[in-house]
Amino acid sequence: MIVTLARELRVSRITIYKVIDQARKQEFSPRKSTNRSVTASKCGMKRLAKVEASIECKKKADVRHYNKNYPGAIMHYGTKLLPLLKGERKDRPRKHLFIAIDDFSRELYAGILPDKTQTVAAAFLIQALEEYPYTIECNYSDNGTEYKGTPDHDFLALSKAHGIEQKFTRVKLPQTNGKAELSYMDYLFSPVTCLGLSTD
Repeated sequence: MIVTLARELRVSRITIYKVIDQARKQEFSPRKSTNRSVTASKCGMKRLAKVEASIECKKKADVRHYNKNYPGAIMHYGTKLLPLLKGERKDRPRKHLFIAIDDFSRELYAGILPDKTQTVAAAFLIQALEEYPYTIECNYSDNGTEYKGTPDHDFLALSKAHGIEQKFTRVKLPQTNGKAELSYMDYLFSPVTCLGLSTD
């Protein structure tokens, strides 16, 4: 009988005898597993949970939230490839949405442009500077080629000519430019101030 039971339950006969002995002694309380692999697995899962929580806290600490005290202190820039409208042919060149938002006032400027080259980005900046009623001290953008490059880069050179400092987000951390990132949906689904730049 013991042999048959051990075969059906796929455990050793010693284990069966131990269970019978515990039953005779009325020892029915739960027991901790002495299986090393199970214990190691539980400890590993706990350790993994702690490591994941630590990484999450570090990521949150890395994204420092701040707000400036006056308009023009920092202007956030971003670019988004616009989807094709219903009925538009797939081979038609897609346009780009350029966004500039003031950190303090949240005043938003936008332009729909044919591409996102450094020349087009510089044209957007020129038009934006004409619209801004205040002096811009710092431009803040991602690391896209329309904003970042060699010293003679159109956007960088124009910023320097106007005495505007240029700062960039940390690589692979677009959330550090969250104000511009979140503004895309605001622009697409609510009325905003638009620069009226040519889309041709």
